[in-house]
Amino acid sequence: MNILITGAQFENKGAQSLLFSLISEIRNKYPDRKIVFYYVPVDDITAYDVKKYRFKFVYDDCFGKDCSDILRIVHRTIKGMKRILQLRKKIRKKEILRLSKCWGRMDLHLDISGYSLSSKWPAEINNRLLRYINGSASRNVPVILMPQSFGPFDFITSKDSWNKRIRQSLRRADVICAREKDGKEMLSDIYGIRKNVFVYPDLVLSSGEVKPKNIFKKHYDKKEIVLDTINNVGIIPNHQLLTENDEEKILEMYRNIIIYLLDKGKNVYVFRHSNDLEMCEKICKKTNDQRVKLISDDFDCLEFSAFVKQFDYVIASRFHSIVHSFKNSVPAIIIGWSVKYNELADLFGQQKYVLDIDDGMIEDTLIKAVDNMDEYYCFEKKKIKEALNSINSKSCYEKVWKIIDNIPE
Repeated sequence: MNILITGAQFENKGAQSLLFSLISEIRNKYPDRKIVFYYVPVDDITAYDVKKYRFKFVYDDCFGKDCSDILRIVHRTIKGMKRILQLRKKIRKKEILRLSKCWGRMDLHLDISGYSLSSKWPAEINNRLLRYINGSASRNVPVILMPQSFGPFDFITSKDSWNKRIRQSLRRADVICAREKDGKEMLSDIYGIRKNVFVYPDLVLSSGEVKPKNIFKKHYDKKEIVLDTINNVGIIPNHQLLTENDEEKILEMYRNIIIYLLDKGKNVYVFRHSNDLEMCEKICKKTNDQRVKLISDDFDCLEFSAFVKQFDYVIASRFHSIVHSFKNSVPAIIIGWSVKYNELADLFGQQKYVLDIDDGMIEDTLIKAVDNMDEYYCFEKKKIKEALNSINSKSCYEKVWKIIDNIPE
């Protein structure tokens, strides 16, 4: 059985956790069936040891008429052409499969993009997902869009063209799983897509613990950092906060809240979930207090999940850092900027801890949230744990199992 998985990558640990969760769940369900996974990375495929994992890698070598804008742009530049030639040379040496050669042999296509279809993103990101859907549908490969966010769809240029392409492409998907009610409503109101659209929680929340034996060929040597302190609070930033807002104000906000936590007797750790080390370093430098501990380690998604268990609560902005925290019954004060944060918190009864970065009084609101969390975090832990039991009963996997069960062995 050949399953094409698109939308994942390794640099973003949220995307990595989606991939690992999905593969682990399928292997748990079908331990005796031979399953070959084809992972189409959106980052540099040559950066990973393909022999390490229990799934195969395939290079997206499509440069035809349906290729995304970014590939056409890269193809037209000298620098881009050199990069393509270098990449192809490396790929030949590693004997990595090519998507164009094996696409037609797939039995099922599962997309775990997380958040790709929106006017907020560059054209190439939207184009990539639409091309994958159309590529599988045209080859009669069933397509399921696993839980992900959609919208907004406020395209400034070529709005009619975008709307037409999105409408036509999404109608070719067999199942669409929206991560938020807001996304489902937009698909219905804007594109009239109502059939086979369902709302399910994030895939990581719907999955059990990832079993390393389902992911890795050999023994998995998990890196563990054990804290020798109590009363721990974690600061998990997102570098997008700096690109979308005044950097000095954001860093000052973190400095002030960290000092406030230290004065309350908390042990404060600043660490990253994905590629946010530079921002972590800026926060520590701005705070300039020896009591603040910077954890510079680059955790994989399994290591991060184990590490975050050691905190009373976290102050976080990375979506899947919050997901992993909740999955371990660790409350979170959420500094966000979109509906996905609100709906995630709503699942766990944590709405009062979601702060909008555009709030003019964000720092005052953050201090109030810390005071409230300090008093009630044990109660919030219990509430989150109870909510997890309910979420696990609302799994999107039933849609996957139904199709797989009909695939001949």
